[in-house]
Amino acid sequence: MPARTLSLTHAAAAGAAYALVLAFGPVTVAPVQAWCGVFGTAGVAGAIVLGLVSVLRSAAGDDPLTGCANRRSWDERLEEELERSRRTGQPLSVAMVDLDAFKAVNDRGGHRAGDIMLQDVAQRWQETSRDGGDFLARLGGDDFGILAPGSDEAGIRRRAKRLAEALPEGASASIGVATWDRIESAGALLRRADQALYKTKQRRGHEGSHFA
Repeated sequence: MPARTLSLTHAAAAGAAYALVLAFGPVTVAPVQAWCGVFGTAGVAGAIVLGLVSVLRSAAGDDPLTGCANRRSWDERLEEELERSRRTGQPLSVAMVDLDAFKAVNDRGGHRAGDIMLQDVAQRWQETSRDGGDFLARLGGDDFGILAPGSDEAGIRRRAKRLAEALPEGASASIGVATWDRIESAGALLRRADQALYKTKQRRGHEGSHFA
């Protein structure tokens, strides 16, 4: 049961129990006001606590540098989208993205330069992803992932092209894409995308390809 629902259930049970005590226990002056006072205060405190829990849960799922989802959120969302695709029959595709020569950026300008580049790239890709309803996550270092619900192979390739076109001037990225075959596990789907990414990196020097 979700934490919010469980909390509300407990609060309702406690409120009902206190109402019974007021109704059948020792005589209390103004029992309605007493009940409202106790559970009004408890309700406000509970709302504050639930709000803080929500903020903390959200922060735990975000990458602090870029504001993208982190690996934990990515794994959870991937499983959710796979289950949704099973139910609806809609296609689901993923793209694994690796910035090219990112180590050289850190070597030339220090880690701060690398952080600025990651933030710039993430902002551009977040704007691009929102247009298509995609889910963008930073998976670690200069590695990103895109979940594209409803996208088939042609659709994810179009999205990959838009990601490459949105990069800052002078930056480039290698991208591997894969469309779920409706049989494989989440891990197998990601491995196919990773293999495509590796092939892209191998081909970059020969064909200049951004994705495979």
